[in-house]
Amino acid sequence: MTDRNYLFITLVSAIQARRNISSPSTDVIILSIDGGPRDETYRRVCDQEGIVFLDVAAHAEAVLRSALGDAYRTGFSGRISAATLVRLVISEFVPGHYQRMLYIDGDTQIYASLDPLLQQDIPVGKFFAARDYMSVMRRAGLSIPEKFSPDFDRLGLPPARRDSYFNAGVILSGFEDWKRIGKTALDYFVASGTLKFHDQDALNGACWEQHLLLASRWNFPRQFMHLRPLLRDRPDIIHFMANPKPWHGAILPWGTREHRAYTEVVRRHPALAGDIPRLSALRLNAYRVKSTYYHLRGQLDRAQNRRIAQVLDEPRAGAPSRRGGREVAADPAFQPPPA
Repeated sequence: MTDRNYLFITLVSAIQARRNISSPSTDVIILSIDGGPRDETYRRVCDQEGIVFLDVAAHAEAVLRSALGDAYRTGFSGRISAATLVRLVISEFVPGHYQRMLYIDGDTQIYASLDPLLQQDIPVGKFFAARDYMSVMRRAGLSIPEKFSPDFDRLGLPPARRDSYFNAGVILSGFEDWKRIGKTALDYFVASGTLKFHDQDALNGACWEQHLLLASRWNFPRQFMHLRPLLRDRPDIIHFMANPKPWHGAILPWGTREHRAYTEVVRRHPALAGDIPRLSALRLNAYRVKSTYYHLRGQLDRAQNRRIAQVLDEPRAGAPSRRGGREVAADPAFQPPPA
């Protein structure tokens, strides 16, 4: 799902998802939650790319108002994007009957087939998600800035679970199970008031007993891209958390290939020209200097890098040895039950 600010980015991700799923019976869906004059243009492009485009703007507001009650009326919409919470009630907007749900944030790129993830066995009542950036660092015994750390005590996470705090950018769940899991997290969000990491905190606080760890290669933080040569299995999905992003330009630790994923879509669909989000030249150059510094500094600490790589390579669900396959550069992908 996406609001209009991320519509182009989400489209690129959805195109990549479609190319990386072999079964034509698996739907790739974009939910547009706030509408806009460009929706029809994007609907036509989605039709050409084999993607389902759903405008759920009116329904999304009604569902969130009903679910959030006073929390919506007292300023919820000013705290975070509604798209952040719609994933918790995604079954309200998706027609038809599906067996499972693979949710993937739009600010990702995919480097191998999604089929192994879609075919992963999911125990009843459970869901899969990979460690967050900060919990990888914790697991490696490294310190992290306070601004990146959740309030574990407030979330009620037992000490043994804190190294497994997960990122909500990639979630694999049974579709019916997600109705209950998402509702539990949304109720927790409303009851808790402001949470530091919003719905991600709510999922970790309310649903940690239903959570199973997914291999980090399926939701790989871009902060660790410099570690790829040390890994047993290269990342299949890279999540570009925080600014800058690859659509802004070729900025270390990524290069022109990642940036071209966005310009190539514009080349194929000229009606989208001008929709790639831009940064000012001053801000872009500042990010280049900062990112280059952190990239080079990160490469120097070899002992730390080995510890992080060891955590990223820990065997988890969805973590067999890397398959061969063509390289490609996602958004929600839904797998219907077999006929």
